[in-house]
Amino acid sequence: MDFEYITENVAGPGLDPSELEDQFEGCSCVGECSAASNCSCLFNGKPNYDKEGRFLHSPPTASTSVHMECSNNCECALFPEKCSNRSIQLGIKFKLKVTKCDSEQKGFGVFAQEKIPAGHFVVEYVGELISKEEAERRLNNQQQHNYLFTIREFIGVECRFTFIDGRYKGNISRFINHSCEPNLILQVFRLGRASPSLAMFASRDIQEGEFLNLLS
Repeated sequence: MDFEYITENVAGPGLDPSELEDQFEGCSCVGECSAASNCSCLFNGKPNYDKEGRFLHSPPTASTSVHMECSNNCECALFPEKCSNRSIQLGIKFKLKVTKCDSEQKGFGVFAQEKIPAGHFVVEYVGELISKEEAERRLNNQQQHNYLFTIREFIGVECRFTFIDGRYKGNISRFINHSCEPNLILQVFRLGRASPSLAMFASRDIQEGEFLNLLS
């Protein structure tokens, strides 16, 4: 487990650090950020979360749409914990633990230390944001586990790729395994920056003691 623990994405080889700077103008909401307040961070005027914090757009499978949370450039940044359009950037809420799996092929895994209701944010997959060339180099030199995630987005006629690698820098999410019966889904989000973020949500109720898994 030789890696540097980080809580948000960092610029790696080949990436312009400005990709991680807040670039979106942000909303002007003073109270609750919602469809009623015409929050500009809500695409199509639809909220991302309900009052209990459940993600509204993707049960039981991941959505291909990109969603946006409010950011540091928003008026609501003065009291971020009160904003109803923030969950990912507030960090991990449910207790998780890394432990060795029974299967030697899987090595370590992450299990829930308390029940996680369906639809709730679990953890953001963070790591180094790297260039395509660096991603290919690391894949070619890889001798052990692969921690690289690739996000493909279509922006107009342009196809944009983002590479997030948790091999050398990451958080607890780098230990989450894959399964044919997953209990997590991945969702792409914008958190005020040009570079996207990759969030994991519970696709169903996850019981205390269950290992967390993504689709193989």
